Amino acid sequence: MTILIGLLAAAFGATIGAITTYFTTRSTMRFGLEQDYDKTLRDIRLKGYQQLFHLTAQIPRHWLLTPEPSRAELLKIRTSFHDWYYSADAPGMFLARDSKNAYITLMNALDAALFEISPGGDTKLCDRPDSKLSPEESHRLLELTSNMRHQLAVDIGAANPPRTRSHSPDRTVPSLGPVSNDPRWSWLPTAWKWKRPLRGADRGL
Repeated sequence: MTILIGLLAAAFGATIGAITTYFTTRSTMRFGLEQDYDKTLRDIRLKGYQQLFHLTAQIPRHWLLTPEPSRAELLKIRTSFHDWYYSADAPGMFLARDSKNAYITLMNALDAALFEISPGGDTKLCDRPDSKLSPEESHRLLELTSNMRHQLAVDIGAANPPRTRSHSPDRTVPSLGPVSNDPRWSWLPTAWKWKRPLRGADRGL
């Protein structure tokens, strides 16, 4: 009887161990596959996002160094965004949801400034293609393009602080003011030492 109980206990323990190992291995494999997928997706997105961000230079933060485009020039800008979206590498397919919404909103604003839609649904370019944008149209395009740039940065974590702790290196050029007997400044000529300002440690702070 004792032997039978021992065998049953051993079989039960082996079964539990096998089940635990199976689920642990499965979870580890799934986590690894998800990590590989996320890394691959991020690498693909990063390339496309960089290209799209570069194209947005055509609609910068303000019209100072870049002249405000006419409607005819705006059509070329819209075409460059469209060509990027459907280019051979299909970067538009990899836009995250919020970035895609920002992209579509910008494209809709470009369409509103460029095209006229008849009640029957026909589309044509607006009359006077060389006319200037209205102040409202100009500001909206600047705002929506800026919003898309910010969302692209959010998607790839471009504004996140570094995870690795860093330290500021010691200064190699001293500031003006008195110098204490710090060995780091022993190489300075004596005539210069009075020019380095007192730091917190020298002032007793």
